[in-house]
Amino acid sequence: MLNITTKITLVSGLLFLLLSCNNNVDDNSNKIKVDFEAPTENFTQLIESVEYVPLETDSVHFFDFKNRLIVEEDRYVIADLSSQKICAYDLYGRFLNTIGRFGNGPGEHSYIISIQKYNDAIYVYSHPDKEIRYNRDGSFEEKHISLLGQDVLKISDGVFYYYSYGIPYPYRAALVRDTSAVEKYLFSDNNSKLFPAENLYPLLSSDSAEEAFLIDTYNPNILRYYKGELSDFLCLDFGKYKMPEEFFQFDDPYKAFDFWVSLETAHISSFSKCGDTYVVIVGGIYSKNGTEHYGIYRGGSWYWFLAPDFDGHWGPFTHSFKLIKDDVMYFLIEAADIKHIPAEIAALALNPEAVANIKDEDNYVITKIKLK
Repeated sequence: MLNITTKITLVSGLLFLLLSCNNNVDDNSNKIKVDFEAPTENFTQLIESVEYVPLETDSVHFFDFKNRLIVEEDRYVIADLSSQKICAYDLYGRFLNTIGRFGNGPGEHSYIISIQKYNDAIYVYSHPDKEIRYNRDGSFEEKHISLLGQDVLKISDGVFYYYSYGIPYPYRAALVRDTSAVEKYLFSDNNSKLFPAENLYPLLSSDSAEEAFLIDTYNPNILRYYKGELSDFLCLDFGKYKMPEEFFQFDDPYKAFDFWVSLETAHISSFSKCGDTYVVIVGGIYSKNGTEHYGIYRGGSWYWFLAPDFDGHWGPFTHSFKLIKDDVMYFLIEAADIKHIPAEIAALALNPEAVANIKDEDNYVITKIKLK
């Protein structure tokens, strides 16, 4: 296995320690305060319309809730991180074909950690060491690279790795320009040796080929990589729900985990950006009404709302958001949860007939919410 610790090119300064919105900084003037009391109605006022795309139901192509969605001009691509299936559907939800397959042979993926569209192809990064490019004509190209991270994103500068907390390297993110060497580490791992968070959401995202956004889950910050530099993009203030400083001092991941689950603290779960509109999801605060808080930045203002749960179970907007593109928020919602969409939101549907006869056991529904 490639020993990448011998191939790190150090850059001057510890960028992470200099970040202005680090958890150790007391000045909250540049932080965005999360409103944990915001009602669901704050979401409704932003919505122009809702559109449903029920995915074709058959005996093979069902998905688990750990999934990823790619939106293209003429199709949707969905990766199931549990079954390792990648399926393409047309814009009406009809099944088209699978992409690649599970395995260790040529063109096969054994453990998907990342999937994205880049240069008109679908790129899959699979443990332990594969980058596979799946072309639209059915052909593929693959190469072996060092893959030890929790998330991976291809950008024009190279391949951006995020190694998360608790990885035994002196950094938590890195840029790789070829298949054999880490060119630059991006900030040092001076934080708690905590188990990485479960990958319900990607930790890396991009609005263009030139940049990458990284979720620093527990601090909590959104960082932007651009032209070789990592800098603050968004810094959130969780108030009484922020992670205590004690958490960052643990060396034992088991003790850190026990400490974490004993607290009521918030963390960043997801981030997506399209132009001047951002979506941030904050998890960790469990109440009788919901578990995830959304922040939408649009038109120069922040709008916060709670994604409601029902009867002690996740609601339709919990763990279902995938991305925002062209003013449309895309969700992958289980068929059984469609009936739990709040009435005032369901009333904005352009095609309610598409889910009028849906059964609980049917496949997922791509739910497109267009913002005003």
